[in-house]
Parts: sequence; structure tokens; C-alpha cells
Amino acid sequence: MIACGESHSMVMTDKGYLYTWGRGYEGQLGLSETIEVAATPTFVKFFHNKDRILNVTYIAAGSFYSLAIVDGGQMYAWGEARMGQLGIGKAQIVKLPSRVSFPPDENGQAIRLKSCSAGFGHTAALSDRGDLYSWGFGIYG
Repeated sequence: MIACGESHSMVMTDKGYLYTWGRGYEGQLGLSETIEVAATPTFVKFFHNKDRILNVTYIAAGSFYSLAIVDGGQMYAWGEARMGQLGIGKAQIVKLPSRVSFPPDENGQAIRLKSCSAGFGHTAALSDRGDLYSWGFGIYG
């Protein structure tokens, strides 16, 4: 799967590895606190390191932010966050993937996402039960 933002790109391999490249001044590459540009596809170590192995199952790229859904249906977001599009609270820029928390459903079960979409300043996500969630700029009620 591949996703393209305004000035960055992401690719997910068949093994669940994630690579990003392009402009990353707002943190949308998710590579480190200091890397702002990657001229070639660069492995996003956050999801596969000595502390955790999270296989990426779905990706989306907003204008200046990135989203990934991993095994188990959890979502991670990073990049420009000024309009609430990351769903992680009031931040300006988030340079590394951060987990997006959802309250349990009406039966107390964890929400498991299967797909998502990223716009300029808003995000939408679809659960495995068909429930739609949205947040960010211009999202009401």
C-alpha cells in the first residue's frame, strides 16, 4: 500500500514494514526527533524495534501528517497536529508515532480499526464493526 501527503510519501510492505520519505518538517516522516527530510524511502523503526513489533496493516497520509493502523486495530498518528487531526490532544507537532486512544464501545470492548483516511486537517477511521469515527478541523458532533 502507498499513501502520499502534500510533500511526503509512505509505503507499507507485505510484511507490515513502513517506509517514509520526502519533506518532514512537521514530523510526518516519523523517523526521529531530528530528521526533517529523507530523499529515499527510510524504514520507520518505531514499529519494529527491540521493545515492540507492530505490523502495519493500513496507512494514510494527510497534508502534513501520517496515520498507521497496526495488527489488533490500534491507530498511530504523527506530524502536524494544530487542527486536532492526530486525535491525541492539543499538540503542535508530533515527530514520532503516537497511539490514538479510543474509549471502549458500548459493550466495553476495545475499538479495532480496519481503515482510515487523512485530509488536510481532519481524519476519519472505520472500525471492524462498521462504526465511523472522525475528528479534526471542521468536524462537528
